[in-house]
Amino acid sequence: MPELEVGKVSAFFARPVVAGIDLTAPIKVGDKIHIKGHTTDVEVTVESMQIHNANV
Repeated sequence: MPELEVGKVSAFFARPVVAGIDLTAPIKVGDKIHIKGHTTDVEVTVESMQIHNANV
């Protein structure tokens, strides 16, 4: 399956893997996402999501 861009990472922390993402397409818990940057290239499963510190 081809990868689709779903947003841009605005903040990333490697341990634990936490990312702030400005979404441009919908994602949901359980989706696998690929985060790639200058020094990062990781595929993770979305385990939880928050908007302004509230679970969604």
